[in-house]
Amino acid sequence: MKKQTSKNGNPAGSPSTRETLVQVATELFYEQGYPQTSIRQIGERLGITSSIIYHYFKNKEELLYEITWSVTNEFYRRLREVEREIEDPLAGLRAILNTHIKLFTVQHRKAAKIWAFDYYSLSPERQQGIRKANRRIYDLYRKRIDQLSKQGLLNDIDSTIVNFSISGAMYYILQWMKQDGRLSPDEIAGQVEKLFIYGLLKR
Repeated sequence: MKKQTSKNGNPAGSPSTRETLVQVATELFYEQGYPQTSIRQIGERLGITSSIIYHYFKNKEELLYEITWSVTNEFYRRLREVEREIEDPLAGLRAILNTHIKLFTVQHRKAAKIWAFDYYSLSPERQQGIRKANRRIYDLYRKRIDQLSKQGLLNDIDSTIVNFSISGAMYYILQWMKQDGRLSPDEIAGQVEKLFIYGLLKR
């Protein structure tokens, strides 16, 4: 029986060449850092020449942008799904925060680390695009925080400060969390969630 192939010639259901390049670049940027990784090394990992990579991406920065842009949009998509499923403001905020931490630390840990540590290697224009996309995530948090504030449940804390604090927490979790550490990802998510929620709510 003849195998089905996609338009790009790959077996149906298999990653495209572009997707494979992004996957391998993600692995190498995660392992050794964006500045230390070359197009040649990406090609060597795949067993292809640099010229093939340049057919899909003009330069290494385009690969970095693809990774950071994709993970930002994936985070927003997943968090928006969670936010829409829960009407209660407090339960919704808890769910968004818990899901966000797990996306950062487990499901998209490698791309998230690149997003956090190598984002500033992008051009100013591309950084601005990522920031604009990331604001949609902040807006999900702000919506729930504003709802809780209107109900009189929150301490007098500016929602912008809360958003930046959450972003900072994600950044530092990536620095100190160990995959085989004392606390599991679920436990870390639960602890950080409690830290923020108890700090926000009036007692």
